[in-house]
Amino acid sequence: MQTKMNEPLQQGKEHSSLFGHNLSKMAIKRADSVSLAQMQPLIQPKLTIGQSGDQYEQEADRVATSVVSQINTAALQKQDAQQPKSAADNSTDRKQKFLQEYPLAKTLVNGIEETLTEDKILEQLFKNFENIQFKYTMVSKSHETLLKGSPEGDCQTLARAFKKVAEDYFGIKKIAIESLLKPFLHEGGKTPYRGKDPNCDDGERWFFQNHYWAVWNGKVYDILFLSQKRIEPDKAKQDRPLKSMLMPEQEYYETEKGKVVYPYQNEYSTVELAVFEKIINFVKNLSSFLYRDIDSIIAKIRSLFTKGGNSNDFDSLLRELENDKNH
Repeated sequence: MQTKMNEPLQQGKEHSSLFGHNLSKMAIKRADSVSLAQMQPLIQPKLTIGQSGDQYEQEADRVATSVVSQINTAALQKQDAQQPKSAADNSTDRKQKFLQEYPLAKTLVNGIEETLTEDKILEQLFKNFENIQFKYTMVSKSHETLLKGSPEGDCQTLARAFKKVAEDYFGIKKIAIESLLKPFLHEGGKTPYRGKDPNCDDGERWFFQNHYWAVWNGKVYDILFLSQKRIEPDKAKQDRPLKSMLMPEQEYYETEKGKVVYPYQNEYSTVELAVFEKIINFVKNLSSFLYRDIDSIIAKIRSLFTKGGNSNDFDSLLRELENDKNH
């Protein structure tokens, strides 16, 4: 420090000599020739130079280091804020947002290494659908509703959920949803979810009005049955659905195997077409036979209601109809 302080002083002397002022030759009054009153304002604290490395120098170094560190940190933070996020950071943010919006997707992506090839990722995602406890209701529901926590619906619900996770979370593109939009019989067996039995022929086959599955790069992902076999259904003819008064839904479908699908609520059965046609003809003939007496039966029912109708009148009408049947 003494050296540093002497340098400016020496430079000052050299500078003043250049302009005709030699400080070494200037007269300086002695302190004892100056009065105490004159001397008071000139009194200055004595500069004390400590030893190198003492506690004051160490404290000064520490404070200086802290200040410089704070300045550098602020500059780096400002620089980071100005720089755009990397692709990896953006990808992580996007995936976290996706899982927050669709909580059930956490189960579907669980255990999948993102360093795997796309086909391996899809294979694992495909298998993870077995873990969501899906309830097959045969009624199509939104795939987004499924991913938000309500795992129920049909084959279309599952296929679209598979596509949504693969594309939006893993970034795998060009996944298509294929479908068969005609009624058909399918020997798919039980569904992996709760072991639901087929709905046709006493649990032997499935009858669908339509069916949906996912396809990527030529590979089939039939999520409903967790099958990768291409659909080979026993298609039903629906160009001109046959109608009958015997059908609860007023129509039935003839299959390519010469059978008729008989629907009732969510259960279906198949009947040989030849037998079914005989039954239809029999009912038509029976209707024409009964038609001769139908007017009198309707008249008696109307008469019963116009009279107010009571138990005795109703029993009388039943006895009369019973006699007619025996006759």
